[in-house]
Amino acid sequence: MTVPDQLRQEANDLRKQADAKEQEAKRIDQEIKDAERRAEEAEKQRKQAEADKQRAEGRAGLFL
Repeated sequence: MTVPDQLRQEANDLRKQADAKEQEAKRIDQEIKDAERRAEEAEKQRKQAEADKQRAEGRAGLFL
């Protein structure tokens, strides 16, 4: 293999590595977005549960 061929091969290898790292970064970004979405949904559910609890406690007070 000549020097130019070796350099081309090295450049191709580096491109493949860069592409792989870019794909990994995209995957991690998506995981972060998914986790943030799940956290927002969990917060909504927590707030709803708190509101339901307060309503139930209010109703229970009517019967005392």
